[in-house]
Amino acid sequence: MNRKLFLFITVFVALAMLASSVAAAPAAQAGPAPAASAPCIDVPEVEPNDTPAQAQTVPYHACGARAIGPGDVDYVKFTAAAGDQIILSETGNCDLDSSTILTLFDANLTQLAQTYSPKPLIVTLKAGVHYVRVEPYDFSGAYSLTLDTLAGADALDNVPGGARPIAYGAPFTDYVGEQDVDWYKFQGRAADVAHFAADMLSDSHWDGAAATLYDANLKELAANVTGVELSDTLPAFLLPADGWYYLKVTSANSYYEGMCSGSGDYRLTLARSHSLYVSSTVDGLGGNAAIKKGDIAVRHPATGQWVLVFDASDVGITQNINAFEFSFNGRILFSLSGQQNVPGIGLVKPADILRFTPVSLGENTAGTLNLYLRGADVGLTTAGEKIDAISWAAAYPADGRNILISLTGSGSVPAAGGALAVADEDVIAFVQSGTGQPVQGAWELYQDGAVITGLKAEDIGSATMAPQAGRMGYDYQYDLLWTALPGTWAIGPAGVRLTGGPRDVLQLQYVPTQSDLWRWTRGYVARTVIPKPIDGLSLGPVWGN
Repeated sequence: MNRKLFLFITVFVALAMLASSVAAAPAAQAGPAPAASAPCIDVPEVEPNDTPAQAQTVPYHACGARAIGPGDVDYVKFTAAAGDQIILSETGNCDLDSSTILTLFDANLTQLAQTYSPKPLIVTLKAGVHYVRVEPYDFSGAYSLTLDTLAGADALDNVPGGARPIAYGAPFTDYVGEQDVDWYKFQGRAADVAHFAADMLSDSHWDGAAATLYDANLKELAANVTGVELSDTLPAFLLPADGWYYLKVTSANSYYEGMCSGSGDYRLTLARSHSLYVSSTVDGLGGNAAIKKGDIAVRHPATGQWVLVFDASDVGITQNINAFEFSFNGRILFSLSGQQNVPGIGLVKPADILRFTPVSLGENTAGTLNLYLRGADVGLTTAGEKIDAISWAAAYPADGRNILISLTGSGSVPAAGGALAVADEDVIAFVQSGTGQPVQGAWELYQDGAVITGLKAEDIGSATMAPQAGRMGYDYQYDLLWTALPGTWAIGPAGVRLTGGPRDVLQLQYVPTQSDLWRWTRGYVARTVIPKPIDGLSLGPVWGN
């Protein structure tokens, strides 16, 4: 195809929370307007502070205006108790192309850790005096240094210890300034698909704020892509575990102006944008004996229990559902692992796609089945050309738009100008060119799995496209492909290699051009998010709404 898409993968391995930590976490509450936070301790800079001997003493819960220029170095010092877990951040520089370097030393000036702003430094310390060095990295100007403990019982919302609780579906307004940071926390469940819907309310020229999502251990999971508008910040994100999550909202640079954005009011809503529906290779998903390997299930957002969504036996399906995908209108496309006679349709093969139009879902599944795509009509005829992954090329398009599939093996399918060789690690798109039966169209390569280190040895066993916030999935640049691979796997080059197994969900993200790679480097592996091996997955409407 003419479209050349590059794929860059990075790892954000979601760490499992300790069960005791989750159990002890209080229920999150939220209101339309969180209470104002307590001010930090203002400790203005005192010069000279260019050497450790001149280091200015600062307490925990400290902030304050400072300045740095080319060739300048600032030192501060503080005293920690044994086991103190501190967060150190510099929040004054809002230019994404420049930053400061924060370096932490012990009393003997042995380097302990280092970070580049705006990424915070989070370290557990031994007792004694510690030093912090701030030096410019392509930056000069005003900045604010914040030092605090994560376990501090303060109400400061510019550190995680003072994060304000929010809940799903409870919008509220707040304010972010030029050197401001707002922290929030919420309780999520494994397999929740979280989305942060936001709007800037100020009537001004500046472009907004940026947002970053962290797990309970303050490991970064996702961040805004462009840093332009808060309403364009985070993609639909699959939460990897039950427990607390943190959201940081900061004043961001103006992507177009190349300067600090200013300040303004914003409205933020934490929502479940979709539900993640899955089928497993074995019975009893989530401990529910009613869910068989041929069924589709979802984790209920209110109870946390896995519940039956599509009972295949209710509509005469006896073979395992090998791949499926929800449509925007609630219909379900699916393929079978083996051939069977389907009432009202006849013989259906593993290269065919069925469409189910539901009247009811759940334990009493009812509706209409019809043949959506006969594989033989579009060149899927050999043993290796059975379908084991289905997705729309964009999230929730109308039926008839491009559809993506992956095959169980190798094959050759009709394409514009000839035949297209396909392997089981590839994703191909069907481009329909006419209406009526048999279906008319051709295949094109959507993703060449062989170009990704290690993926050539794997099989794309399921797939669904996740739209990023504000884009609704209709732009190839912003879509995220979620997939599960059978067995244990390792992909990606050394140093950024991704590893996982059949219960993990892998995100792959497409980028439009090599020059834009720096803008599109977000991805993750959600580990053991599904309690049984995954056979198929799909984003769909929020279950229970």
